[in-house]
Amino acid sequence: MRSSMVQEELEDNLRTFVPNEGFPRAVAVLRQRHVCIIAGIPGVGKTTLAQALAAAYIRDGFELVDIGGDIEQALEVWVDHKPQIFYYDDFLGQTTLDDKLGANQDVRLINFFRKVERSANKRIVLTTREYILEHARQRYERLANADFDPFTCVIELDDYNDLVRAKVLYNHLYFANLAERQLTEFVEPARHRAILEHPNFSPRLISLALANAVTSTGSAFHSLRGGLDNPNKLWQHVIRFQLDEHQVSVLEALYCLPAATVDRLRNAWTDLCKQKGLSVGASRFRNALEVLEGTLIRIGGLNHESTVSFTNPSLRDYMDRHITEDVDVLEPLLRSAVHFEQVQILSIACRSIASPPVTRPQDLISRRLMELIDRPPLVGALVEALPERYATLLQVANSIGPQSLALVVLERLSVDVDSVVDDCHNLDSLVALLEVVSESEFANEEYPYLPDELGVALLRKIEESAIDWDSAIRARDAIAALEHHDWFDSGAAERVEEIVRESAVTLIEAWREGDRAVRERTDMYEVLEHADDRLVPDDYGNWYSPAEAFSNFISLVEDHPFTGEVPRKPGIHQNNHWPEIAQLFERLLEPRLLDSGQPSEAG
Repeated sequence: MRSSMVQEELEDNLRTFVPNEGFPRAVAVLRQRHVCIIAGIPGVGKTTLAQALAAAYIRDGFELVDIGGDIEQALEVWVDHKPQIFYYDDFLGQTTLDDKLGANQDVRLINFFRKVERSANKRIVLTTREYILEHARQRYERLANADFDPFTCVIELDDYNDLVRAKVLYNHLYFANLAERQLTEFVEPARHRAILEHPNFSPRLISLALANAVTSTGSAFHSLRGGLDNPNKLWQHVIRFQLDEHQVSVLEALYCLPAATVDRLRNAWTDLCKQKGLSVGASRFRNALEVLEGTLIRIGGLNHESTVSFTNPSLRDYMDRHITEDVDVLEPLLRSAVHFEQVQILSIACRSIASPPVTRPQDLISRRLMELIDRPPLVGALVEALPERYATLLQVANSIGPQSLALVVLERLSVDVDSVVDDCHNLDSLVALLEVVSESEFANEEYPYLPDELGVALLRKIEESAIDWDSAIRARDAIAALEHHDWFDSGAAERVEEIVRESAVTLIEAWREGDRAVRERTDMYEVLEHADDRLVPDDYGNWYSPAEAFSNFISLVEDHPFTGEVPRKPGIHQNNHWPEIAQLFERLLEPRLLDSGQPSEAG
């Protein structure tokens, strides 16, 4: 756990925090539901708002628990009698390329939310980009079925009215250690108004741009305005002028590594540096980490298995273009890769970025993917990874070519359809592969029978996997994604649904008999919903009807208070705050109150 490090970061960020119009909405959600997902666009202040919420509960005696990996970490440190607030930043990953939810993690995440909801002394606050949350709902059926709306607070730039923006800028200027002549620039109304009304205004960009201004002797206003005009220039300046080649290579290697650890990052960095002709060694790697840690990368834990990630998602956004728009950066990464996942990430980035074709070495990408396709994955077994790998190769062939790549994959798949399906237990990966094959023009032309053959094998696999409640629910969700195909057998869906109902009744019977494992389940209300039409008075003498059984059960194990929608406050620019704002910036030249650690009532 990195809770102590996060608490230090939290205390630092709160110096410049200003409650915006989204803050009371988030407070209400967390107070009423105990779970709050803060979503929004990059740089809008999600992390800082989440930390402000956590700080309020820490002051009330709650223990801060930072979740650095998956939700299992929270369960390991859960203490029933202790007030705890769980903090999970970027809980779905920093990009849609991340697969932060491993096998059944979507189910465990939903169950954990329900567990927190029912606990009077527990809270959890999470952050994610809004489009990543939507992507996860599309990818994970259980997340799609879960109603996250009551938990979710979306933060928008409109939540920053003129006065809030002014206070945000003021606080950042106050703590930026700028020279007095640089601060004077912002007293001029035309200048601070140009920043506050800038279309790219966001707390993150203000912070990054002022950090660059501090290291410069030039105009802080022009530095800040330039950073807002072109946000990529902020990171470009850092990477080009403030880091050496070894440090930049750490960032490039990290970009290509899912589930990065210090050991994996060191190995990838070493291979990349050798490809570039740079010297390598333990001391050089350690020195690079020391420069980057805390500002550009975050290291969780104390050993070589510690996780490594970018501290700022916008840095990863910049790395997208830094890597894919420069063939001299991209090719060494492709050649040095030793894991399929590294090339997979680069291939997806090349398809996502609208860069000139000359910067996309299609042949090298395809060759490296094929060379690494049978390499063991970073996590899990090869047989589990093959369906996703086949899907990636077909997507690469469809988007950047060559056609020969698709034909090789389709040939391998056609020879061994049953084995590919039978050996993989990740139904989501198999469903995704089926969709890619069905949409592939190469498959339809050269292997027209393959989509149907793969679909029938998958449907059989799904039906056979349904043996208890948990597996039957997963099977039902997977089958729902197949209903639009011509070969779909509706009888399979009916048979799986029957297993869902039967296993629900089995669980309820175990609950009535006092089975401790069942009583600790957090999804029993969903079980009862499915078993309701199977519960009859003859079977349950103490429960007079299914409806009463449901009512009794809910009253015993759960309390879900109704939460109406929290009304929003008026949006930006509805009041004329400019005279007050002008007075605020005049105070920049007053004697500092740094001994108190707070700006002069700005926030």
